[in-house]
Amino acid sequence: MTALPLRVLDVAPGTDGVTAITAALRARFEDQGNPFAPVPAVSRHVTTGYADLVRAAIHPEEPVAHADAAVIVATSGSTGDPRGVTITRANLRSAHAAAGQAVPRLASAPWVLALPATTIGGLVVVARALLSDQPVHVLPSVGGARAFDPADLARLPAHCAASIVPAQLSAILDHPAATAWLRDAPAVLVGGGRTPPALVDRAREAGIPIVLTYGMTETTGGCVYDGIALPGMSVNLEEDGRIRVRGPMVAAGYRDNATGSRVRFDGDAVLTADLGRWSDEHLEVIGRADDVVVVNGVNVSPHAVEEALLELPVVREAAVVAVPDDRQGARLVAFAVCHEPVPPVDALVEWVAQRLGPAARPDVRVATSLPRLPHGKIDRMSLLREAGAV
Repeated sequence: MTALPLRVLDVAPGTDGVTAITAALRARFEDQGNPFAPVPAVSRHVTTGYADLVRAAIHPEEPVAHADAAVIVATSGSTGDPRGVTITRANLRSAHAAAGQAVPRLASAPWVLALPATTIGGLVVVARALLSDQPVHVLPSVGGARAFDPADLARLPAHCAASIVPAQLSAILDHPAATAWLRDAPAVLVGGGRTPPALVDRAREAGIPIVLTYGMTETTGGCVYDGIALPGMSVNLEEDGRIRVRGPMVAAGYRDNATGSRVRFDGDAVLTADLGRWSDEHLEVIGRADDVVVVNGVNVSPHAVEEALLELPVVREAAVVAVPDDRQGARLVAFAVCHEPVPPVDALVEWVAQRLGPAARPDVRVATSLPRLPHGKIDRMSLLREAGAV
């Protein structure tokens, strides 16, 4: 079969960019257009360097070999360079159908778009709206048009489904009108990273119908809802604890056909770089397989240090990176966003040491916010630069 040319779609921030993606996706569903690859324009959340990485990841000069390909989506690149993933029309239809089976309220709900449509989280929202012939309401902040403002939610029609990241949920819960609006949503999907248990409790106590999702670009977004695989999908754990996902939502592969060291495709399955465990037959994601460093001869997980910090009610967000150190092997640097009053740094350090041992003692830096990539994930490369690692 003849390969199809790839259409590169430069996506402006805001409604105009979403309109362009919607038109390209509709044409592809109707078999009236070629596969396309969205590249975000430079905005308040997208640097020239990041946009260039996305453009390189999609391999714009190469035709698309997969006949059912709909869109090439770049992975987040939160721990390195992004990679282009081939998402098919069947992947998107399966994602929509499976979510509707798991949460029937989503089958025919209108949507709010709060995430960039150039990433899998936002793109799937656009696809669901198209496939169910429902409207999608675009927040003014999408694509970095301006800062996310919870008040924008309260200005939209009620009873819309939403897909957001934990940082947005936290901001919404601090805004009474936005909280009330979200309370009336048919369902609120929360993904794109770990949601702290304290934040989950706040949301549920506020009556918000949140659904915690796990997935990635390689699985066409969230494929596990509240610890249970979506219909048609299966999750298994390898001997080393790595999560393997199988089913029709697994993408067709990487644009460069490389297997990669962290994530590997195998037909309709993908071996992730995430570690999991079973808790009452529910999947619990506990970190990444490559998330272990050696400090003074002791294996330490930066993820575990984050977890320890987030156990403290005063810590709102936390991110930990490892910096090479000639004496210790590695040095942990923790960035913590705290509620007022901000605790002494020494108290945070000692808490971690008591919970995890002296080797896990981090260099704690209190921050007003954490840097984020366009889709809301923590920009760990920026944190590494700030910590002096790169």
